[in-house]
Amino acid sequence: MDRQDYHANHIYQQHEQDEKEISLHDILYIINRRKLWIILTFILVVGAVGVYLFFATPIFQATVSMRVDSPQAASPLANMFGAPTGGSRITTEVELIKSRVNIEEVVQRLGIYESYLEEFEGDEPRSFSSIVKQTGDRISVSTVRDTNIVRISVEDPDRMMAMNMANTLADVYNDMLRNIAMNEFQTRRKFIEQQIPNLEAELSAAEDNLRRYKEQEGIISLQEEARVLLQAVSTYDRQISPYRIQLDNSIETASVFQDLISQRGGSYPSISQVRRRDDVSELLSQLISLRLELASASAQAEGAGTADVRASIAGRENRLLNLLGQVMMRSAQNYEDIPRDFYMELAGAYTKVLVSETHISYLTSLRDGYQGKIRALPQIEQRLLELTREVNSRESLYILLLEKLEETKITEAGITGTAIIIDDAILPTSPVSPNRRLILAVGSLLGLFLGVLIAFLVETFDTSLSDEESIKRVTGPDLVVLGRIPSLMFSGSHTDELLVYRDPTSPGAEAFKLVSTNVLFSSVKAPQVIVVTSSEMGEGKTTVAANTAAAMAQNGMKTLIIDGDMRRPRIERIFNISKLEGGVVNYLLQGKEISSLIKKPFSDMPNLHVLPVGPLPPNPTSVLTSEKYRLMIEGLRRVYDRIILDVPPILAASDGLICSRSADGLVLVVRAGTATKRGVSMAMDSIRSSQINVLGLVVNDLSSDKHGYYHYYYYYSESSDKAMSSKARKRAAIRSAKKAMRSDRRSAMKLSSQYRKEQNGDEYEKVKNA
Repeated sequence: MDRQDYHANHIYQQHEQDEKEISLHDILYIINRRKLWIILTFILVVGAVGVYLFFATPIFQATVSMRVDSPQAASPLANMFGAPTGGSRITTEVELIKSRVNIEEVVQRLGIYESYLEEFEGDEPRSFSSIVKQTGDRISVSTVRDTNIVRISVEDPDRMMAMNMANTLADVYNDMLRNIAMNEFQTRRKFIEQQIPNLEAELSAAEDNLRRYKEQEGIISLQEEARVLLQAVSTYDRQISPYRIQLDNSIETASVFQDLISQRGGSYPSISQVRRRDDVSELLSQLISLRLELASASAQAEGAGTADVRASIAGRENRLLNLLGQVMMRSAQNYEDIPRDFYMELAGAYTKVLVSETHISYLTSLRDGYQGKIRALPQIEQRLLELTREVNSRESLYILLLEKLEETKITEAGITGTAIIIDDAILPTSPVSPNRRLILAVGSLLGLFLGVLIAFLVETFDTSLSDEESIKRVTGPDLVVLGRIPSLMFSGSHTDELLVYRDPTSPGAEAFKLVSTNVLFSSVKAPQVIVVTSSEMGEGKTTVAANTAAAMAQNGMKTLIIDGDMRRPRIERIFNISKLEGGVVNYLLQGKEISSLIKKPFSDMPNLHVLPVGPLPPNPTSVLTSEKYRLMIEGLRRVYDRIILDVPPILAASDGLICSRSADGLVLVVRAGTATKRGVSMAMDSIRSSQINVLGLVVNDLSSDKHGYYHYYYYYSESSDKAMSSKARKRAAIRSAKKAMRSDRRSAMKLSSQYRKEQNGDEYEKVKNA
């Protein structure tokens, strides 16, 4: 017995695991069952997408292709002062294109804000800055990988405006690059032009002072030693002069970019703050030391030593430039609207200021050495030497400024924009948004996905069992369907429910006859005592039990139907028997003769006997579990060929399970559309845990649209009442016959499989019969 219990539990657990798994067949079943939800959801989603596409405003896109280089001068003379060439990366140029200054210029050139004000109708118009922001949101800039090609794309509902905005932005950006490149040279030219008149006056005054001193002292020329000292000092003065000009020019350039940054609300470190940094001071000290070392090495001999020193100086200057660039970029991170080029140019100007100061510092220290020797000369020669040096210094500086002025003018005239337009924007012919094909495709997929999702949600929350497939998904695939009862309509009289007797040729009666036949073939040995029950009330178990008993009686078998429902009996009403006539309770509790309690409801059906309940007992469970009840069933087995017991629903009372222990098998009736998944599942769990032999399942109340089999029954049965030709009736009969043969063949194959399992000693059947 323990071994049988183990195998029963194993089979039950395997069934529970199969119920939790979902197969492809289950998925297709749910999709087919809930296809109306899927179709409705699909139509709604695609319809919503179609409405959106109908009312959506088309957006056109115009694109300009440009080749962008870093801002630089067109002439090699731009490097005369070591001027910065920009060196900015292409990503910096992309950000510069979308700068707020450029967008504002585009809005002003095209009159976008003015057009908005003309068309505006309302209380308070939008501000100019909001229009600029809106315009900037329509512009996108992209780059072609590993090239200097930039594409400016503008999207706008007005195709003409999109083209004009793209072309205008390209022109504005090119003008901006040209202005940035020309700004330094304009500043330099103005500075030189301001210095030349002053220097010319200073040179004239120095020459007059020298001439008057010579006339006063009667000196014609300097002695040889004084000439050597004058030549040395003048040489250093000539070397210092360009660096002084560069220093002044760099300070002026830094001031220009400081103003540009300040005008845009940005901030920057001053030159004094940069000079006080420890890392900057250390680099400047190293540069002065290396310059002095270079001067000493150059005085001795040219060779590898000077080359190494020059390389070290160039390395220190590059480190200084990179250091200042990092300092400036950290400040620029807080101001996204300010072009990064402004900060880089300011870093370059600061670097030139600091480098120029180092040059002037070390050259001044060398010149001061010769100044000490000049002080040792006689007073007259000393004064003459100073005047002569001042004239030479002013003259050389004046000539240098004249040369630089001409070169700056040439360079300034040669500067052009560094952005070259490759392809102008053309008038777009078709919109880029909305992409109707893509949106429709995505909407269709979304509608299909949502439809399937809603179908599964509806299936999950739907607790009813509306068709045979859903019922078998709960009861399990191994449970044989003994019959399928169509939807039946009865009049007020309960006797009408006995279709097998009242209307033996109706589709309902034929279905009950098929149930009785399949019950007899549900096991190797035809069951004699059969319990008919359901999971819950209202599923038609009493009707099925009564008609099955009547069908067996019509087939010549002596059949007894016992009303085992001692709580809500209905057998008496179906067979029109009075409760006062007594029944099974009178035999079990009062000891009346059972033969006097068994009724024959129909004289023309002598094989059908009925044993009603009689008076309802106070404790039906104790009555059904009594030994006298068991002996009663055993005694009736010897008298009747078939005994049908109508018992209460399994979830309503345990009477059905108790009666099943004295029976050969149980038939479970499930009404489609009324039974619930939870109720049937709990009933099957109780049946399996009680190890009751289940003969099969009867699906009740199947509508013709849910099971096509009965459509042919109705069609065939009612065709004689309609104006049908003989050919139509013949075709209907053939179709119904074929359909019935296929259905019966499937049921017979299942029953035959069950026979083979029993004959071969199938473990599962052994456990059920234990």
